[in-house]
Amino acid sequence: MLMAFFHRNAPNAELSADFITLGAVFGFTFPAFLLITFLMLKKQTWKNLLSLIPALIMGGITLSIFPFKVLWTDFGWTYNYASSWYFAAAVFLNLAYIAANLIVGVNLVRTAPTALLRKKYKLLLISYFVFYVVAIAITNMLLVRYTNYPPFGGIISTLAFLTIAWALSLRIEPGQRENLNAASKDDGNHGKDV
Repeated sequence: MLMAFFHRNAPNAELSADFITLGAVFGFTFPAFLLITFLMLKKQTWKNLLSLIPALIMGGITLSIFPFKVLWTDFGWTYNYASSWYFAAAVFLNLAYIAANLIVGVNLVRTAPTALLRKKYKLLLISYFVFYVVAIAITNMLLVRYTNYPPFGGIISTLAFLTIAWALSLRIEPGQRENLNAASKDDGNHGKDV
């Protein structure tokens, strides 16, 4: 988001193109690191880091060809793709990461060992889907189609981070803990699910 801000407010087109290119590299690694996080929550292994390889390859291609052209608008600089094959590759890679994140995320929700953890995973998955898959995808498509479209990425990202913070802050209340302990003793689990 910082690179997007610098891109929008750069003093000239060349610097704006540099910032959006660097921002795109970070943009490819975000869904890869999210996938690694989801996979690590399932099972901690170094093999999960292999999920980063396609993003690093695409980031390297991005830095080598600088595939964006920038245009001045009422809202500062905006960008468009100078290469149709690069655009197609970027869309394909993002869709692959989205599918993988949704599959692993749904599996995390389904197999969560406690109700609280299930609720946290569900909020994180819903946040990812609403703010990244739907909102950011729609605004990016509008930006590519209509160059003078206002940028909403910062607002959307802020809402996503607030939802993530809310999910991470959820705790079991003291009264709920006692009820869960009593319920687990009754069914013979002896508090394993708490």
